[in-house]
Amino acid sequence: MSSDTTLSNERVDHGGFGYQRPTFRSQPRHPLSASVAIGTQSPWLTVHEAAERCKCGIKVIYREVKAGRLRAARIGGRRELRLLAAWIDEWLIASTTVM
Repeated sequence: MSSDTTLSNERVDHGGFGYQRPTFRSQPRHPLSASVAIGTQSPWLTVHEAAERCKCGIKVIYREVKAGRLRAARIGGRRELRLLAAWIDEWLIASTTVM
């Protein structure tokens, strides 16, 4: 077993027998932690990060994606979105009114 692998005892459902099968996980558990730890960062932003970038609320991001004015990639569940910084910048420029 390598030094970056840990043993965890997670409950696995085996028809009510209560058996606990040991599972092996590589460290770190969070998928982005590895990329942050080695200095590379994903270009994909979460909805919260996108809202923070354009200084608005997350409801604005969801509304604009639903209306088709802001591009996003849908992953996993119903509301899991990822956005590229370039897409956010394009949307901000297109929706800006000159004063």
